Amino acid sequence: MKKITLFSFALIALSLASCKKSRTCTCTGTTTTTVTQSGTINSGPTSSSSPEAYTEVLNSATKKTAKGKADCNSRTLTFTDSFTSGGTTTKTDVTQDMTCTIK
Repeated sequence: MKKITLFSFALIALSLASCKKSRTCTCTGTTTTTVTQSGTINSGPTSSSSPEAYTEVLNSATKKTAKGKADCNSRTLTFTDSFTSGGTTTKTDVTQDMTCTIK
């Protein structure tokens, strides 16, 4: 009976140890910037897009801890900035759309 219990604990420890391994987080997406001016100078929105990609290696991580890392989650972020100078208001909208996978 003692050998069976010892063997069971060894098997559980081995299975838990194998869950933690090096994982790779790969993210790809696009950042879009739109600038609009109004006031003294009026201009329609001008947009530009740029592709984004990065890879991060997470040493000794489980899938759960890797998903808990903010940089490894798919996301859409939106930022808005506005300032006025010389009677012209410039508004900048930035949208970042990222799709991430963990392997």
